[in-house]
Amino acid sequence: PVSTSPLNPTDRTKMLEWYHSISAFLSLSPTTASRSLTYLDRFLHAPRSKAAHLCTVHREEYQLAALTTLFLAIKLHERLNIKIGHVSYLSRGRYGEEEVAEMEMRVLEG
Repeated sequence: PVSTSPLNPTDRTKMLEWYHSISAFLSLSPTTASRSLTYLDRFLHAPRSKAAHLCTVHREEYQLAALTTLFLAIKLHERLNIKIGHVSYLSRGRYGEEEVAEMEMRVLEG
């Protein structure tokens, strides 16, 4: 079941903290955490994007989008050879590889 809990003002701050903790855990540049949040912000503010709108009203979709933008930032800016299965693992199995791949396409489409 999808959580219908809407986002609140502290969610963005919590996500940035999570990005930084994962970046430290994976020995990534702190800039990667910042880029991840930038990608998430851009996606959430994409005009006329139904996928982005869903992320603002469904917490689980927001978390999946956040995880996916971290994946994109790592793929684009780090030497770490991260696979989609690793991203699923980082979510503690909450999101499967197919869900991450689908969200990746939605984020890239804007």
